[in-house]
Amino acid sequence: MKNLFLIRHAKSSWDDPSLTDALRPLLPKGKKRARTIAELLHRNNAIIEWVLSSPARRASDTAEIFMDVLQLNPEILFICNELYFASPTEIIQLIQTLDDSLATIACFGHQPDTGALAGILCSLPPLEVPTSGVLLIKLHIERWKDLKPSTGDLIKKWFAKELGLD
Repeated sequence: MKNLFLIRHAKSSWDDPSLTDALRPLLPKGKKRARTIAELLHRNNAIIEWVLSSPARRASDTAEIFMDVLQLNPEILFICNELYFASPTEIIQLIQTLDDSLATIACFGHQPDTGALAGILCSLPPLEVPTSGVLLIKLHIERWKDLKPSTGDLIKKWFAKELGLD
């Protein structure tokens, strides 16, 4: 069995119109919410062995917050251009290349990609994943290269509003 955390970036700022989409920073509220959700994962003994993140600043900054709270080694963070508004198929192809010694990974990305991928993997309609939202999917595979649609079950989700964090 493999485990996949799908995490949407924290709430970002649109205040500076001169910034490109990829350079938008996190809002203070987004940073706080991401830290709070990461702390919930930490209290639930989340173990993550590999972290993939979109190169967008809001995604990589969210990944760094989670890694700090979960006390993960910075060397396991990989910025993947393929995760910047990738299709579910492209994300699956990226994950299929991972080393099979890894049991649990996290992908930090965007909506609608995150929700669409979760739906495809779990035979569900696309999910609406809010900012800082986390999905944990248990995959019924032994090798990452076997990842394909309908190989997972949505085990848990952590959404700020549902947790009363707003």
